Amino acid sequence: AVTAQRVHARLSADVLAALRAALFARCLCGPLAAIEPMRHGDLLTRFGSDLPRIQTLLVDGLLGALQSLLFLAVAAVITFTLSPLLALWSFVGVALALAATAAFRRPVEARSGRVREAVATLSHFLVERLAALRAIRLHRTEAAEAQRLADANAGLTREVVGLQVLDAASTGIPGLMLTLALAWIYLLGGRLLEAGSISLGT
Repeated sequence: AVTAQRVHARLSADVLAALRAALFARCLCGPLAAIEPMRHGDLLTRFGSDLPRIQTLLVDGLLGALQSLLFLAVAAVITFTLSPLLALWSFVGVALALAATAAFRRPVEARSGRVREAVATLSHFLVERLAALRAIRLHRTEAAEAQRLADANAGLTREVVGLQVLDAASTGIPGLMLTLALAWIYLLGGRLLEAGSISLGT
């Protein structure tokens, strides 16, 4: 376990470093017409939060997907060997859960984009204001700037809470589909058991 954790940590760190280097190289060598209009907060958000999410998807997501597909293949062979009818219904439940998950994809993407934009707005605000503290004090706009920060915080909080609710629904509804499918399998399996078509072990 210690060796596996070390390999995983090193792989994750290497992937994140490579992503940062690629994005930084893009900033250094890419077209200035596309890069200069971007707010500093946008760029900091890309480096600070977007890249770690991509790294997690590349490392944990791909490894988890391979593990899940392997488990699904083994489970399919075993369940179809035991009872093709029950196995078919179990995979119908999986298909319904996948369909429900797919239905949430675009709303989650849109809400995630709004959260990212709110984070970038807040980061940009802080970068600009912290660099202009002398001017803010000179013009005595501390209260106005504090209110602007409160507004940015409120906008970010609203978007984050909305994303959390949507995320909970996007995982809860597919989970409900799987639970209903499992309940139907128990009901159908019980009837088959009573009819003597399958064994209790199946």
